[in-house]
Amino acid sequence: MLQELVNMTQELIRKHLKKMHTAVPGKVVKYDPDRGMCDVQPVMQYKKPNGEWIDYPELKDVPVWWPQTYGQESTIVYPIKKDDEVLVLLMERPIDYWLFGQQTKQDLMFDLSEAICIPGLFAKPNKLAKTAQDEKAIIIQRKDTFVKIKEKEIELNSKETVVVNAKKEVTVNTDTDVIVNAKKDVTVNADGDIALNAENTIELNAEEILINGSEMNATASLSFDGDMTVAGGITASGDVVADGISLKEHTHKDGDDAETTPPNA
Repeated sequence: MLQELVNMTQELIRKHLKKMHTAVPGKVVKYDPDRGMCDVQPVMQYKKPNGEWIDYPELKDVPVWWPQTYGQESTIVYPIKKDDEVLVLLMERPIDYWLFGQQTKQDLMFDLSEAICIPGLFAKPNKLAKTAQDEKAIIIQRKDTFVKIKEKEIELNSKETVVVNAKKEVTVNTDTDVIVNAKKDVTVNADGDIALNAENTIELNAEEILINGSEMNATASLSFDGDMTVAGGITASGDVVADGISLKEHTHKDGDDAETTPPNA
């Protein structure tokens, strides 16, 4: 008699557990970024009492989870498209009070109507995961453009244009190299100043280097290995020396074969 009671109790618990939903994988049917919600089709089946397996119903208006904090001023977001895979979490209680500030009259538990989803759960492994593991790196990828953050190196690779826009300063501090590789243009736009600071050398290598502006100031010595052509005038507060001959101190022979005085004499 006691064993029968135990068996009945266990069977009752199993029946209730079969109706409880906790977390299932799913695929995006439609995504609305303005509302932060998507429709999701769970990629799971359940067995009816007659033994038939059927799909889970499509879930409507499922909030999308993004890693964000500081009043949503710090966040990581990325595009979502149809058939992207997600992890669907079924909430312990209705989420209306959290989502809309209104309490619902329904007292549902782990119901399919009370779900949120987390993008990124794919059945197929991501090939960059092995690269990140082997190189001990954090990788941020968008198709052929990716940023690889290692312990002592930051690497940016892109086959298209790289644009950096800043309202104020752009600062990169590192104890080692910063490498930027691009197959096309790299553009830096700023409403303020752009400063390049190095303890040793700043080297520019290109077939042609163009500097456009109304004024260029240099507070250090300039050395050129090659010809220099100036379309405007040249003003110097000090001496000008060409091939060892001083513009201020040079002399030459006059018509009577006598030495002239220097120009500044």
